[in-house]
Amino acid sequence: MRWTLLTTTAAGALTVLAGMASAQDTGALGSAQQALDSDYQIQGQEVDPNVPVQDRPRPDYDPLGIRRGSFFFFPSIDASVGFDSNVNAEEDDEKSDVILGLTPQLSMRTDWSRHQLNGNVYLNAAKYLDQDENDFVDYGLRLGGRYDVSRAGAFRGNVSYDHLHEGKDDDDRVTVGEGDVVEYDRYIATGGYSHRFNRIMVGGNLIYRLYDWDSFNAGGVTVNQDYRNRQEYGGNLRLSYAISPRIGLFTQADYLFYNYDNPTPGGRDQDSEKYGLSVGTTVDFTAVLFGEASIGYVKQAYKSDTFEDQDGVSADVGLTWNVTTLSTLQLEASRDFLPSSSGGSSRLATDVVLSGYHELLRNLILNAHLRYNNQDYKGSDLEKDIYEGGLGADYLITRNFSAGAEYVYRQQDSTAQGGDYDKHLVLLRLRAQI
Repeated sequence: MRWTLLTTTAAGALTVLAGMASAQDTGALGSAQQALDSDYQIQGQEVDPNVPVQDRPRPDYDPLGIRRGSFFFFPSIDASVGFDSNVNAEEDDEKSDVILGLTPQLSMRTDWSRHQLNGNVYLNAAKYLDQDENDFVDYGLRLGGRYDVSRAGAFRGNVSYDHLHEGKDDDDRVTVGEGDVVEYDRYIATGGYSHRFNRIMVGGNLIYRLYDWDSFNAGGVTVNQDYRNRQEYGGNLRLSYAISPRIGLFTQADYLFYNYDNPTPGGRDQDSEKYGLSVGTTVDFTAVLFGEASIGYVKQAYKSDTFEDQDGVSADVGLTWNVTTLSTLQLEASRDFLPSSSGGSSRLATDVVLSGYHELLRNLILNAHLRYNNQDYKGSDLEKDIYEGGLGADYLITRNFSAGAEYVYRQQDSTAQGGDYDKHLVLLRLRAQI
């Protein structure tokens, strides 16, 4: 019954979107959409030329959207079918399954000459044909904006709510075997201000996050997750200096307080404070090499003496290189202390992803990625090494329809008994959009 509802909804939504697209008054909507500022631009600046190949405007294939005054709405829906060779991410008792997915969403942006408002609402549902304990329905909404005080300064803010799930192959998973997936609610609010004084830029942000975890069933036993419920609040300050139009230096200070609602199953208090200080550089060789990289020091101090304080080297990298006009390489890397699902001390997470994109045809974009992730759980012997590689392609059929395919191989080596696994995933996707 549930799958019948999903397929009926998918077919109906695809038909409605196609009909709306055929009746759409194209006018100047396409050019208007391309002229919309990014979230990080300040009034009066040109559209950012630093765009990787996969995000480049393609006037013949970009959705036009629906205009209502100064508001543009962009509805879309994805229907997918996939295969997972090891749905429960187990070392020995591997079980494969076919997965049916449905992801409708609606995005909104304004076309104001000053300021900006944007938002998004989505639903992401998946049905496993055999291992239905892995079924999930995620959903959420986001609203953000920018208020331009002057040509040099702007306030920005975002609020969001998401109902999400923790998959069996997540980096910090709790469930193993045939237990239900773990669901949780996440609330986020951020706000900040930045101002440019000639070559100097000063900015700051405030951050608030709330996590509320649901109990789940494993082998007929209800597992309580209240010990993972927490609030995170803090902020950061950044001071930047432009050495030249191409190179900049910055230093950033971060603070985050973790306030847990309940002690761990062992009765220990997980409340802690995290301090960070980093230095880095920004590069902007327009349309060729752009992004930033930083390295620093981070310390996590616990209120309870039952946990040892942790400190170490932190890092954050986000660089894009347009190798040619048709090819892009992107490097993303991070190293930081993160909360642990085990109810123990924090985990030092190191994550490195190298992605590549190539425009084989104007409407055919190929992609590939390699990933290495290390999860080092402090206060225990648990450590995980995760390796991942994938290939994919996106085919833009028309302005209103596109198709995609993806293959991913994932392997985990863990010090925990039975914690090793590998899996193959294949996904085919069809998108309808306006």
